[in-house]
Amino acid sequence: MVKLTRDQLVKKLADQGLSLSRIELHCDSACTIEDALWNYRDLGHYNVVHSGAGSILYNPVQGDALSYLLFKSWLSLPLLIMANSYALDERTLLHFSAWLYFVIVVETRFEELPGGCRVTSGYDIAAPRAIRFLLPLVKLLLRRNHRALMQDDLPMRSRRAQLRQWGFRYDYDGAERLSEATLDLSGCHVVAPSGPCASASILVGGLSPQGGEAWVGRDDHLGLRLVRRESRLLIFPRLCRHEGASLDAAPCVGGAVSCPWHGRAQGPIAELPLDAGEEMTARTPWHRLSLSGGILRVSPTEDGRG
Repeated sequence: MVKLTRDQLVKKLADQGLSLSRIELHCDSACTIEDALWNYRDLGHYNVVHSGAGSILYNPVQGDALSYLLFKSWLSLPLLIMANSYALDERTLLHFSAWLYFVIVVETRFEELPGGCRVTSGYDIAAPRAIRFLLPLVKLLLRRNHRALMQDDLPMRSRRAQLRQWGFRYDYDGAERLSEATLDLSGCHVVAPSGPCASASILVGGLSPQGGEAWVGRDDHLGLRLVRRESRLLIFPRLCRHEGASLDAAPCVGGAVSCPWHGRAQGPIAELPLDAGEEMTARTPWHRLSLSGGILRVSPTEDGRG
């Protein structure tokens, strides 16, 4: 597959007699280049995290190349944007799209900074000369769109940076991972550090029967989210093992929580009755759970896992 560079694409557009204008937008974050690249290549999060920006239908072409349709609403009318994207090298992504009378070429570059990385997106906008007076408006819309996307994406990168500080890693670290692979939501890619959970005792009998909640530990693989449903205590993880999202704020609907990044449903890892009248126990890979007298006692398993 021939991959045209930004300069080659811009030259072809200029040769067609189109007017061109360019802007560069920067975004610095305290994450690794690897995690910023993951954020850009992760296709599964767009329709969940960026649901307000529209929806995307993907078609993997070859290797890391994709073509896709972006469905947006503009002036209360449906707007279809056709686009293609691919990697030029390990730290440069390129995509180009066409909508209405405009063509937009975006080159995204990733560079290391002390304690983080910088992502620079260069936008080249092409339009027929007769409507080149609209180019400043398109640039304004692109700035707003970039700002909205970063408001959604930066917390994802910060979360991954936090997990790495806690000793987590991902099973694909150091390997090339194509965008197509990110559409598989069934995998568990988070690799947790070793170590047992801490012991704890939590009064759960006083929780509201209509969804009262309590938390154990922090939002990692050892943390627990407790949700009361009438006389049942549902016990959920606080971390999604798919890509590491925190599940603390995910709504509990129908006895399950949905990952805020990819929408993957997570059922309870344990369930205990509150009205049994005797001690009830359960286990997870890391926890031993004992419920009696409205108090949940949490202790580590013998080897800290299983």
